[in-house]
Amino acid sequence: LGVSPEVMGWVALYNVVDGNLVHANLDQRFPSWAHWVLPTVQNHYVHHAEARRLQDSNYASLPFIDVLFGTYRHPDRNPVAATGLSGDPLPRNFFLQVLYPFRSLLDPKAARGADGPE
Repeated sequence: LGVSPEVMGWVALYNVVDGNLVHANLDQRFPSWAHWVLPTVQNHYVHHAEARRLQDSNYASLPFIDVLFGTYRHPDRNPVAATGLSGDPLPRNFFLQVLYPFRSLLDPKAARGADGPE
């Protein structure tokens, strides 16, 4: 990529820390102005909103990139009522979530849907 291994190491470290913070579901409070410059968890919640109109926003870990491409949605102006997919079929029980990827082995018809190909 044309950069030193040290730079790549710092970029990788930043990505790990940032990714863990925004997905940690921690209560992180920032003033409104900070959402324009910091990769806050509230910015990331907008990206994971259940409301479809908000899902195509806040892709970048640094908000200025989304501002540049017109995909930034400020969390104060776009409140998130719920995150995830509407009608999410994932079970709430942890053990059932672990088994969920194997549902096609247990019930192939249910895994592809009632109208799926045979």
